[in-house]
Amino acid sequence: MGPRTIAEWGARRLPRSVAHGRRSLRLLVLICLAIGAPAHAEDYIKSTPRPDPGAVSIPALQGAADSDGVRSYDKFYVYWRRDTSYETAFSDLDQCRIYGLQMKIVATTPMYAPLGASEIHKPEAPVAYQSGIVGGLIAGYFIDQAQKEGYIQTEKRCMAYKGYGRFGVSRANWTQIMNGAAADVLARRALIAAGLRPATQSVDP
Repeated sequence: MGPRTIAEWGARRLPRSVAHGRRSLRLLVLICLAIGAPAHAEDYIKSTPRPDPGAVSIPALQGAADSDGVRSYDKFYVYWRRDTSYETAFSDLDQCRIYGLQMKIVATTPMYAPLGASEIHKPEAPVAYQSGIVGGLIAGYFIDQAQKEGYIQTEKRCMAYKGYGRFGVSRANWTQIMNGAAADVLARRALIAAGLRPATQSVDP
């Protein structure tokens, strides 16, 4: 019987992901060492309003020009699935975006707190921040990087679970796709995911 949820599907693929990259291993170590923080009401993430597809343009997709570019496909890519509408692709991307943003390793110390604020006295503050200002800044940097990596990996697993393939694109394409308001970026990615199969190289989920 196949996996019933995204979590089950991701759990089956985790050993392979860890074996294929030091970044995944580093993320796993940070998750194990960090103290998880409970979600608060203000952490709820809203869905992105879907733009009119006619108001959004997408670039002509191109692959990398050399071997160095091909190695960058793990960073620069688009999703695509056969027989998918723009509306469905937008909803899938937005849902996976929310899953990724909800992945919270620890509660980070705010960069600024007004005089008298209780934000920095939350009981869930991780042990790493009890080692002074320098230790807190260093821990904050690595935790932030791990959370970004966790977001990317969660989105990849989520979209693969939904049946989308990944196709590498050039850095210039990626910059064009990801430039602008969040809703427009999501709309471009959805148009590509629901359009013609990209002629660029397919990459592993």
